[in-house]
Amino acid sequence: MGKVMHITILAVGTRGDVQPYLALGARLRREGYQVKIATTLDFEILARQYDLEFGPISVNMQELMQSQKGQSFISTNRNPVEFVRQMKGLMQQEAFKLFDEFKVACEGTDLIVFSMMGVAGYSIAQKLKVPAIAAFIQPFTPTAEMPGFMLPPWLRLGGAFNLFSYYMSNQVYWAFFGPLMNRWRKEALGLPPLSWIGPFGEAHETGLTTLYGFSPTIVSRPNDWKPSVHVTGFWYLDPPSDWQPPQPLLDFLEAGPPPIYLGFGSMPWRKPEELGQIVLKALRRSGQRGLLLKGWGGLKVSELPDNVFMVENIPHTWLFPRMAAVVHHGGMGTTAAGLRAGVPSLVIPFFADQPFWGDRIYKLGVGPKPIPIWRLTAEKLTEGLHELTVSQTLQRRAKALGLSLKAEDGTGAAVKVMEQSLSKKSLKK
Repeated sequence: MGKVMHITILAVGTRGDVQPYLALGARLRREGYQVKIATTLDFEILARQYDLEFGPISVNMQELMQSQKGQSFISTNRNPVEFVRQMKGLMQQEAFKLFDEFKVACEGTDLIVFSMMGVAGYSIAQKLKVPAIAAFIQPFTPTAEMPGFMLPPWLRLGGAFNLFSYYMSNQVYWAFFGPLMNRWRKEALGLPPLSWIGPFGEAHETGLTTLYGFSPTIVSRPNDWKPSVHVTGFWYLDPPSDWQPPQPLLDFLEAGPPPIYLGFGSMPWRKPEELGQIVLKALRRSGQRGLLLKGWGGLKVSELPDNVFMVENIPHTWLFPRMAAVVHHGGMGTTAAGLRAGVPSLVIPFFADQPFWGDRIYKLGVGPKPIPIWRLTAEKLTEGLHELTVSQTLQRRAKALGLSLKAEDGTGAAVKVMEQSLSKKSLKK
């Protein structure tokens, strides 16, 4: 990678938002680069387990998501405009502090890799005069071949509308966050304001190297994307080398047939006890063993029957291949782990990109039709569990897809693209 030795990755969000970037950082570290990940304190221990430097971002994502504003954010924003408006409400008070902490984390680095929530890295790279690479985990680059991921999956109005949906999403984002970002650029960086197309628009127009950490088997690379845009494959984070599963979990797995995993990750829900009862009822009616993930408070049960076990947090790449099927919220990281495990998936989407991934699973024929969280009942979940465990077609397709994904090396492909991109820039100098 030429003279680039130190790389800083900017990523903020829930575990599903951050974990792919930890995987990318861990791969870069194994390839011999010094790597810092700037993210929230929720993930400091995890980052250090992979020998990554840590740039502390003081926003507490778990606390933020479990707050009243966070609950409202998840429960009400099915509209893309409302989604961005409420995101601004969540982040506005923290925005300047977040940008400043990103800036501190980037001091002395040779390359900045920024996520969608770490887009301040685009401006910081301009100030520091170092190269930047965009790295996203949802399709965000404009294309006529599919609508933006925030739109309902059933909305299909053709190429012109698809293309317009990306520019509309970008403009909605920039209308809310542009004034904050441009004020910070002026006051903290001494840079002129970005134009009306914003950082994402500029990155697209200038052909900034952009990595997508999902599989082309799941989302085909659009033909109208520029050569600077690369779909590398999913960025999986395997357990740390010294990690061992807890013995009680091993005992439960060995005590009977493979259970069904049910968990909603970092998604808190306003009625976690009710959700817990729905899950237990469905398991009882379907006669299945269950393994529940406690997560960030979205799922609560007071008493567990003998055929159900609950865990705080277990690496999905280890756990999912040992399941009969997985039921989850449709976050990208959980989706990727479920697909690679080769078992059928049922998605219960809450918001944001989750309906998009649930729709992809359904369209690929490796899971039932998604059930939005606000429509979930014990009856519907029971039907979903039945389909997951009885349909040999789902199971056969899921197994074949899992084998295909295991053959991919997403982080390796991403590192290769980064090295090629920076070598070209070095030659141009």
